[in-house]
Amino acid sequence: MNLRYNSGEWEQYEDYADSVIKGDLSAFADFELYKIIDEEIEDSLVGIVANGGIRIKGKSSGFVNDVIGSVDAKKSGVEISDIHKALKTNPVKIGDDWCYSLDGVCRVYVNATDGNLEEVNPW
Repeated sequence: MNLRYNSGEWEQYEDYADSVIKGDLSAFADFELYKIIDEEIEDSLVGIVANGGIRIKGKSSGFVNDVIGSVDAKKSGVEISDIHKALKTNPVKIGDDWCYSLDGVCRVYVNATDGNLEEVNPW
């Protein structure tokens, strides 16, 4: 299949390639892994209502990178099941974001205005 004729997959590939070039993702994390994680986030997290009533409506490309992690950036990835658990905790407002923390595991940042998953960090 030619990626250029599948606009959704092409946009995914551009996000992936930009992340590798910037060093946010290791080239060892291939595009197939990126697509699998992106789809798993869509299926498991987008659409749920986090504690505090925020409906998760989308995610940033950086969020996908954070879930995968990067050896180059010395950043561990985060399990999607742990992100789901964190979104059920009591959030703390930080600027325009809500921060959900699963003690000892991860912190998840959600944009309170648009419901996008912005960032996830291992604890």
